[in-house]
Amino acid sequence: MFKSLQLTGIVPLLIVGPLPARPAECAHTEYGWTAASGADEDDSANGVVSATDGSLLVTGVMRGTVDFDPGTKKDKHRSKGLGDIFVSRFDPYSEYSYTIRIGGKLLDGGLGISVASNGDSLLCGSFQGKVDFDPGKAKDKHKASGHDAFVTSYGAGGDYRWTRTFAGNGPEDVAKDIVIDPEGNIIVVGDFTGTADFDPGSGKDRRTSFGRNDVFVVQLDGRGRYLWSSTFGGPLDDHAFGAAVDGNGNVVVTGYFRGSVDFDPGPGVDMHHSAGNEDAFITKLGPDGAYHWTHTFGGVGFNDQGRDVMTDEAGNIYATGSFVDTVDFDRRGDGDIRIAKGFSDIFVTSRAGDGSYRWTAHMGGTNIEAGFSIALDRNLVQLVVVGPFSGTVDFDPGEGLDERTAISGPRDIFATWLTLDAAYVRTDTIGGTGNDVPWSVAVAPDSSVVVAGKFDSSDADFDPTSGVDVHATNGRDDMFIAKLYCGPCEAVERHSLTVKEKNRTLLGEVRALVPGGRVTVECTPTDPPGEPIQTRVDIDGENMGKYKLKNLKKGEYACAITEVRDADGKSVCDQPAGKRTVTVK
Repeated sequence: MFKSLQLTGIVPLLIVGPLPARPAECAHTEYGWTAASGADEDDSANGVVSATDGSLLVTGVMRGTVDFDPGTKKDKHRSKGLGDIFVSRFDPYSEYSYTIRIGGKLLDGGLGISVASNGDSLLCGSFQGKVDFDPGKAKDKHKASGHDAFVTSYGAGGDYRWTRTFAGNGPEDVAKDIVIDPEGNIIVVGDFTGTADFDPGSGKDRRTSFGRNDVFVVQLDGRGRYLWSSTFGGPLDDHAFGAAVDGNGNVVVTGYFRGSVDFDPGPGVDMHHSAGNEDAFITKLGPDGAYHWTHTFGGVGFNDQGRDVMTDEAGNIYATGSFVDTVDFDRRGDGDIRIAKGFSDIFVTSRAGDGSYRWTAHMGGTNIEAGFSIALDRNLVQLVVVGPFSGTVDFDPGEGLDERTAISGPRDIFATWLTLDAAYVRTDTIGGTGNDVPWSVAVAPDSSVVVAGKFDSSDADFDPTSGVDVHATNGRDDMFIAKLYCGPCEAVERHSLTVKEKNRTLLGEVRALVPGGRVTVECTPTDPPGEPIQTRVDIDGENMGKYKLKNLKKGEYACAITEVRDADGKSVCDQPAGKRTVTVK
């Protein structure tokens, strides 16, 4: 059930007016690293978020005994039941910090995660039976009837804050996404069956689903106290997958519905009817839960689904998901009809804050593709979308061509960058011969991108450049977190840093496409500040070079490749690349 794979060609995208230029500072990908872990059962990283300091927080489900530390040390955790919740943290320098495991004797899992301005993490998901959500010596036990939804808060150091649960009498109540508004309030979305009480405090706010599954939206304050809830649905299955908030605190939700649904949770009526088995929806609510609008789109087939949604500084909305057959993405306007090439295609669609239609981009091949998660790079003003694909896909939604072919396995992973006007930037693909799926994407303050998901390949290469970084599963599905940096120079593909505590030594490795050439690396102490240290690195015939800086002073260093020259001595980069930070202890 956790991030279940309900997956659901190419029509040229027409945009009036000139397209914005590709940002020069992020025209290429530099590979960072991948952390993969798991036991001999199914494990998955379902949600990832970056804090303002660059720390990474990941949640998901783990089974068996898993070593979460990707380095030379070990941090093993063993699940108590069929599956446990975990939250892991990596510091701003990509070093592993800790993992918290929570779970009972049945199936529990984390699906969504967010981080507050004070560094507290907030995760959501579902649990069964009795679970103690306090990982310390104290106890905070909650009991579910069937699957119940939860929200849990931890401090930046992993200390326990609180847990709130939404109890119902139905078999399945699941919180799938969690976001924080500008006031620090918490918004949780998901779906429920039967009757559920969405006030986790002493009060009551009971809602009863109209059908098998209805959508819920709940707002809590920063301390977990109940503020309001909205629910909507029809007589069939309706699901929410993603949520976002804009700068004014308005809430946007996306998912899919079946049959006829009144999306106005208040006294008004806004009835929509699915054209096929499943249609996608985008719904907007005010900061107080008041209904604004809904737009729906879908064709006569299965699996037209909204999977994730994001807003920009202007309040514009961007959603991604999958569609099949023929779909009009501007059903109530002038129309924008797209035809899928395969079993399902990827869509990215945008609307203004008032609901008016802006544009749709779609990509696909002859097999199964979908957009699963979307994030906004607020520095470069770009979108990044991730999802699974198979076969050969042209990822340029415009008139250009950028075809990528998945390895022979069922599915590989893509990450595609677009401007906010739908202009194509680039695509990276990773994977192996197994079933590899990205569930979540986040953008760090330095514009690096982090992808989290699961893979079951014995030969998954997570390096999308010409290099190789192969990982193999320990059992069936293993979890992964992969970090991709952006850079200005096509010749620089990787710059990795490792600190050896003995003699405070910094080990650097560079991959640059200048065999027989040379690069210059400059490392500058930033905290405390100091004079820069330069070293020249020879690049061998396999495009690799290594360097070592010994007896460094303790502190933070910013390292960058300041010059790249080919074998003839010609400079091939016009600005610094491979920018990384590291702490020497």
